Amino acid sequence: MTLPAAISRLRDYVTRANLDLVRNGLVVWTGGNASARVPGAELMLIKPSGIDASSAPGWVERLKSGRLVFVWNRSKLEGAEKTTSFWSGQAHEVPAPGHREELSIAFSEDDGQSWTAPVVLMRVPNGQLAYPYVLERTPGELWVMTRYTFLEGGKPAPPVKVRILEKDFVKPRE
Repeated sequence: MTLPAAISRLRDYVTRANLDLVRNGLVVWTGGNASARVPGAELMLIKPSGIDASSAPGWVERLKSGRLVFVWNRSKLEGAEKTTSFWSGQAHEVPAPGHREELSIAFSEDDGQSWTAPVVLMRVPNGQLAYPYVLERTPGELWVMTRYTFLEGGKPAPPVKVRILEKDFVKPRE
């Protein structure tokens, strides 16, 4: 099989796999994409999510209400016109947005086809809040935690743990 044919075949596979993530109600811990390596080439196909996200993984969870919740680092500070922080190196072919000062949250009523406007949950100026995860302790009671938290200057800080209520962000379902 030629390289262009292999890429075309895998592009279709990756697109179907991404749709299956939502269709099958899977919990995805990143800003969420299926991917595939191109056999015989140093290439990987990744379907862009279209979500304004930094290079740090976010967390998607299906809640007891049926909604999806997404907690992540956006690519730039709230209200900023452009990204000012980039990561580069062996993990990135091109510099990737590295903004991690704010952690945002959004909800979806339609399996990720659309999302509420992002709301900044927490902010550490010149620091980092990254690798979030969500636990729904009781229906509608969410705990948002971070794996990595750094204060200004890279000083390590304890992971953040914040209790929020789904009803404070979206109207209760009837």
